[in-house]
Parts: sequence; structure tokens; C-alpha cells
Amino acid sequence: MTLKRKVAINISIAFSVLYGLLALLIYISFSSFRKDEFRNRLEDKAQTTIRLLFEIRQIDRQLLRLIDQNTINKLYNEKTLVFDKNTN
Repeated sequence: MTLKRKVAINISIAFSVLYGLLALLIYISFSSFRKDEFRNRLEDKAQTTIRLLFEIRQIDRQLLRLIDQNTINKLYNEKTLVFDKNTN
């Protein structure tokens, strides 16, 4: 094996490892960002639902479901359930 080939292989391995580490770092950071974003949107939706339930007494389940279906920032295939602390 010539010196030129050894240098090329070493540089290729070094860049491959560096690229792999960088890709893993980016994946992990975006994963935590997606989790935080989901939790924030879920919390906002729950607070909005609670506010609608307590401030507007005439609201029923069908109207609440219609509002949930038409929200701009709706969560994909998710349902928001609100529990009372006294309910088991």
C-alpha cells in the first residue's frame, strides 16, 4: 500500500467518523426540540380547552370537539383529555 493510499484512507475514515458524530449530535438535539415543542403545544391545547370549559358554561362536548377539529395548531391524531383531580 502506498503512502498516498494510506493518507487517503485515513482522511476518509476521519471525515466519516466526524460526519457520523455531527449527524448524531444534530439528531439528538432536534429530537429533544421536537419533544419540547410537542409538550408545549399539548399544554397550550389543554389550557385552552380548560379555559373554554370553565369560562363558557353553555359549551357542550360537540361544540368543544368542533372547536378542536378547526384549530390551526392541532396535534396530529391526538385527543386532549381533561381530568378533574377528584376523578379517579
